[in-house]
Amino acid sequence: MNIPQYTWEDYQTDYADRHLLHGVVAKWAAERPNHTAIIDFDIGRELTYRELDEQSTAMALRLIELGYRHGDFLATLLPLTIEHICLEYACFKIGVIHAPLDTRLKADEVVRSLGLIQAKGFVTLGATAAGDFTHVAEMVRESCEYVEHLVVCGDVDCQLPRTSNGREFFDVGPATRHAPALLNAFDSLMKAVRPTDGAQVIYTTGSTGLPKPALLSHRNITVQNLCLAGGCGWFDIRRMLVNLPPSHVGCQGEELMTTFFTGGTAVILHRFDPEKSLQAIERYKVESMGQIPSMFQMQWHLPSYSKYDLSSLRWAMFGGQQVTRPFVQQLCDIPMPITPLSIRKPMSTDGTAGDELPNGETGEICFQGPQVFIDYVGNAEAYRNTVSSDGYCYTGDLGYVNDRGLVLAGRSKLVIKPKGFQVHPAQIEQHFAQLEDEVGMCAAVGQPHDMIGEAIVLFVAPPPGHDVSCAHLQSHAQGIASYMRPTHYVMLEAGGLPLNRTGKSDYHRLKEMAAAEIERLRALGQWDVEE
Repeated sequence: MNIPQYTWEDYQTDYADRHLLHGVVAKWAAERPNHTAIIDFDIGRELTYRELDEQSTAMALRLIELGYRHGDFLATLLPLTIEHICLEYACFKIGVIHAPLDTRLKADEVVRSLGLIQAKGFVTLGATAAGDFTHVAEMVRESCEYVEHLVVCGDVDCQLPRTSNGREFFDVGPATRHAPALLNAFDSLMKAVRPTDGAQVIYTTGSTGLPKPALLSHRNITVQNLCLAGGCGWFDIRRMLVNLPPSHVGCQGEELMTTFFTGGTAVILHRFDPEKSLQAIERYKVESMGQIPSMFQMQWHLPSYSKYDLSSLRWAMFGGQQVTRPFVQQLCDIPMPITPLSIRKPMSTDGTAGDELPNGETGEICFQGPQVFIDYVGNAEAYRNTVSSDGYCYTGDLGYVNDRGLVLAGRSKLVIKPKGFQVHPAQIEQHFAQLEDEVGMCAAVGQPHDMIGEAIVLFVAPPPGHDVSCAHLQSHAQGIASYMRPTHYVMLEAGGLPLNRTGKSDYHRLKEMAAAEIERLRALGQWDVEE
């Protein structure tokens, strides 16, 4: 497969009119104003590029009216709706930084996330059919003095004091739309926005620790859009399914914004639903989709899966977690270097990137160039530990390059070191995933062990309606090197493997569970002994 290669010169010359996120929308609003930009599957509403441009400008005037200026942070706790998208593009137009939060966050997690960026405003759900989020607004109101504007959007008007009503916030009337002072301020603010300015904060998933706010610039995102559009063939895709959470980079900078970059149509779902996703593909003849593995699994297990016509699909992509060969085979059954990569040694003590490694040797996967995010907001040390002083971003992934391309070996932060060897969880997990009828999901973590330094603990959840014995797992373990064999197995119920909010194995939680299990074993004298 020949993947197109794009250079910095290509981006600067051939795509000079698409360096700003809102500039992309303005381009299509001028060139194809009546082309559909968004189809909201949940309510059947469509929005053209002209309407998206006009409505995001109206929301920008609302923000200016409330006192927002370049560099302010506006956080949202909303589903993926047309109003949400218009609001974030309003932010882009005037240099306000949009920070979408996961709607599954607990109230104290929301408060922590807002505090990391000192958000000037927060637009959140209230009482809705999907759940009552009013308690989140209450905690933010009581705990976050820096939040000047707290907007609550619900099926009924919020009665909390010191909050604004969502309906009134999004309903921008003529007095605001045509106010000369606001229009002049809008023109000045929009002209001042540069491609290198921060546009959006995406919080890391926190699979190995607490989430951090990664600040992405317009250039970071639009360069990524160009590479995805060219590399994945999306310039020829007319309709993309966007069903990931709006707090996920896959939703924002990849699927949604790349669709806009190419002038295509985004078919959106407010929240992921396996059945609705299939219905949307069939109804709107969606040609491309991208999901994390667990989302595909939920769809494949639907009794009605085979009845849907998915023949319009040309591309089906996955990412975010390692998968088994049977997973890829089933995915294939669906009919369907601006930023140079290098493999390097760990970062040097002086903050520069480690030496580049030769092909075939496993090391840290690094990128350098305009897609590298520009900051961890308020956490300079974390940024220095991730991006070297000479501009190399350490992704946290291990891998090597061979004659067929890049081969992923796992996450560097998750490496387990039994008896001095380096073992990545994926090596163990892929071996046990071969037991398709007995192992639905599994995840390996390391725990301190007096005799071998670090021992492997494997968590196993069987598929629904199936069981697996420890003896069977131990027998299967004979098929891998002795130092890679788990010292202890933890059996979970079907569907019981902890996942983080993006559907990946929650290794942070698993390590906590393993530590508690090891304490129990120590008390019984069944740990720190020779194998």
